[in-house]
Formats: sequence, C-alpha cells, structure tokens
Amino acid sequence: METYENEEVESFKSFYVDDSDGWVNLRDRPNGEIIKRVDNYEVGVQMGEEGDWILLRFEDGTEGFIHNTRLKEAP
Repeated sequence: METYENEEVESFKSFYVDDSDGWVNLRDRPNGEIIKRVDNYEVGVQMGEEGDWILLRFEDGTEGFIHNTRLKEAP
C-alpha cells in the first residue's frame, strides 16, 4: 500500500481536478507562483488547506495549492 510520510493514503481525502478549461494551475501558495499545470481528472491527496485553497500531493510527488472550486472529492 502506498504511504505518505508514514501515513496510509486512505487516511487522507483525495480530490480530482474538474475545470471547464480542462486543466488548472498548481500554485506554491494560495494565489502564488504557478508550479505546474494539472489536467482534469488528475487525482491528488489532500495534505492540508488554507482558507478556500487545498494543498495537494500528486503521484509525481509535486505538492501545491488549488482553489476548492476547481476540485471534486474522489470516490
């Protein structure tokens, strides 16, 4: 089973990108610098949040913030 910092992935919420543009920007902080582009349906694990922004970690290890209006909780 895949783990993050000795925590089982299932203990975290997972979200996927759902935006009409087909992608969103992953940012280093809320409204911050763009780290990378994340395509629709790419799933990230929630590592934290700041206000309306969710901190996610993706399969490639990249972490960053996406506004919660651009995300759906994964089943």
